[in-house]
Amino acid sequence: MKISVIIPVVYDRGWLDDCIKSALDQNFDDYEIILASDNNPDMYIYAHRYGLRFSLNEGKHNLSTNYNNAVKIARGDYLKMLMDDDLLTPNCLKDLYENIKDYDLIYAAAINFTGRKETIVVPHHSTFKSVYEYDGIHCGTVMIKTSIFRDIGGNDENLNCMEDRDLYLNLLNSGYKMTFVNKIVYRYRVHPGQKSYRPTSERIRTKKYLTEKYKIYL
Repeated sequence: MKISVIIPVVYDRGWLDDCIKSALDQNFDDYEIILASDNNPDMYIYAHRYGLRFSLNEGKHNLSTNYNNAVKIARGDYLKMLMDDDLLTPNCLKDLYENIKDYDLIYAAAINFTGRKETIVVPHHSTFKSVYEYDGIHCGTVMIKTSIFRDIGGNDENLNCMEDRDLYLNLLNSGYKMTFVNKIVYRYRVHPGQKSYRPTSERIRTKKYLTEKYKIYL
C-alpha cells in the first residue's frame, strides 16, 4: 500500500459525501482511505457506505489524537490528510507520490474557495526562523512518510490548533527534509466553522507553547 488517506471527522457538516468522493476519484490506484471518527461511532455509516476503513477515537478528543489513532492502523508508506470540509483534486495522490522522491514530506499548491470565489495558493519553501513565521506551506497539500510521522511521535496531542506548524517544526528540528511540487492538489473550503477562526487568545497560548518547545527557532 503506497498511501493512506485519512479523513478526520466528528460529524457530517454537510460536505462529507463530496469529500469522500473526491478521495475515491483519484487517477492513482494503490491507496486506502481511513475515515477517522472522533468519538462518534455513527460515522461508521459513511465508512460502510463507501467501503472505507474506519477508526474510532475514544480518548482525548481533538484533531491530533484522532489522527494519531488512525495512523496506528494505516498501511500506506505515506500519509495524506483530507479534512471533511475539503476536496482532493483527481491528480493529488499521483502528483505527490511521483515527486516526493527521497524527501520526507512534500507540499504543493492549492485552491482556496468560498462560494463562487477561488484563489490559487502557490507557497514557497519555509525557513521557519521562528514559530511565528509561517511561510506558506498549505497544510491541506502535505503528504508525509508514515515511518517518519511515527518516529517523531505523531501530532502533539496537547494542541487544539496549529498542529500543522508543530509538525513542520518537529520535522526540521529532527533533521528531516521537505520539498515542494508546483501542482494544484487540494481544494480548501473557506468558511466560518474552520479552526483558523478559533479565538485569538487560544492561538496566542499555542504560539507560546511552541516557542518554549522549539527554542532553537527563537
